[in-house]
Amino acid sequence: MNITVLPAEQLTSDHWGAWCRMQRAQPRLVNPFFRPEFTQAVAQARGGVEVAVWEKAGEPVAFLPFERTSRHAGRPVGSYLNQMQGLITADGGQCLPQDAVRAAGLRVLHFDHVQAEQTAFAPYQYVSTQSAYLDLSQGFDHYRQARGKSAAKFISHIFQKERKASREFGEVRVDVNSADRPALEQLLAWKTDQCHRTGVPCAFDIDWVVRLIDRLLASSHELLTGMLFTLRVGDRMAGALMCVRSGSLLQGVILGYDRELSNAAPGFVLLMRVAQMADSLGITRIDLGSGGESYKDKLASGYDLVTEGAVSGQPLLAPFYRGWFRTKDRLRATPLRAPVRRLRAWMLATRVRMGYGD
Repeated sequence: MNITVLPAEQLTSDHWGAWCRMQRAQPRLVNPFFRPEFTQAVAQARGGVEVAVWEKAGEPVAFLPFERTSRHAGRPVGSYLNQMQGLITADGGQCLPQDAVRAAGLRVLHFDHVQAEQTAFAPYQYVSTQSAYLDLSQGFDHYRQARGKSAAKFISHIFQKERKASREFGEVRVDVNSADRPALEQLLAWKTDQCHRTGVPCAFDIDWVVRLIDRLLASSHELLTGMLFTLRVGDRMAGALMCVRSGSLLQGVILGYDRELSNAAPGFVLLMRVAQMADSLGITRIDLGSGGESYKDKLASGYDLVTEGAVSGQPLLAPFYRGWFRTKDRLRATPLRAPVRRLRAWMLATRVRMGYGD
């Protein structure tokens, strides 16, 4: 097996074609973040995107895209938005990420959303979390009934909020328009404000992240499409949801809403209205991503397990990274979580101001 590491711009049409065939052939790779067009969009939005390519008998058999963040460190491609990461291959058992790390001259490759089932990463998966999804393959009504009494009551409460908003403010409707730039700018403003208020590191202050979002929404490729859903109450925009779609899977990326209308639960209303529209759009599953928000326990049909860790090219460093990630995970469950998060937000904001935000 031969491994080469190439800038994304140097991959040939044969490389991209092989990547596409592997991704389409593997059900576990159906997520749009595994699409070659996603890596291409990231490469166009920023520099430093590279791809490790495994070849056997001159034919590509696996790909691992990443961003080089420094001379000796890397992270997943499009990491601020990417919620599903890992190897793109028909058979990952023979392709080891540590070999790619060494071939790239890296000391470490960090990751935070690698599929737990990708066994090639197993030695480096130090922390795991759940990524929620809605199963709409049998329609919205079946999804709603299958969630049980508690969830059905919660969903009914959401639609009660919608009806109340309609009476008080006017017609409630959902529009789908990926070219609605004012709506996107309002969504990003809502999320930026939320990050700053809660002390969460804000990716939307980074120029290339916004450029990437623009490119994804401009994409109309058959197997990677950006979609922007907006919820309007009367003449007022109440919420917005930016997604990427691959085939019948819709991956939520950014959800925001007008805080002045929070009593109307616009985020929940928009999500349920999109779920209702899924059948007419040919969507059978909506991925909500990771995070411990309590509403996901009520709405999720199930969960995928995703992992966080670091692939080290030097075995002696593995215990250090393992200890670091597990300590960081334990801090999340203590009162120190908030000040640590604020420190990370301050560090990112400082890097952005100094021109090193990516």
